[in-house]
Amino acid sequence: MPKTIFFFLFLLASSALAQDTCPLGLKNDSLPGQCAGYRDANVDSLCDLSEAEGQAAPVAPAAPRVNYYFWDILIITGILGLATELFTGKNAKKTPILQTVWNWLLLLSFLGSALSGLYFVLPFDQRPALGFNFSYWHTVVSITFIAIGLYHTIRRFVCLLGKPGPCLKNGACKEAKKRSK
Repeated sequence: MPKTIFFFLFLLASSALAQDTCPLGLKNDSLPGQCAGYRDANVDSLCDLSEAEGQAAPVAPAAPRVNYYFWDILIITGILGLATELFTGKNAKKTPILQTVWNWLLLLSFLGSALSGLYFVLPFDQRPALGFNFSYWHTVVSITFIAIGLYHTIRRFVCLLGKPGPCLKNGACKEAKKRSK
């Protein structure tokens, strides 16, 4: 039964997206639009679905998609995390040092994401002009924060599945001392 409902919702959504006329039967629906299906690809402040035939201006080609290196950052973080886990498994004395390094990376990427995000809270006309694509770097730093945060979350979750003692910094130090003896 749930599969049937899912399939029905999928068909309903796809038919709504494939619509080429206004579902409410409106003509020249102006911005912000009266229905959830409002779209204005030709930027004339009229819903494209409600424009009379022949009236719609040609649609401008889409801008090229910016590469934020999402998968690259995620894979590199995963490889570094795996290398850290393998290295700390063989050399328990380095565990607190590597945990500290990862915590600093997490903190710095969070601060970079949060502080650069404050720029976008400012009204558009009051933002200081910058000589580079600030939005791009905010996004890259935020993706880095997400990747490191995922590693941190997985590590904490796995640690909490075992005994909670080694999850605590003092517990990790005690575990490292026990392993070195």
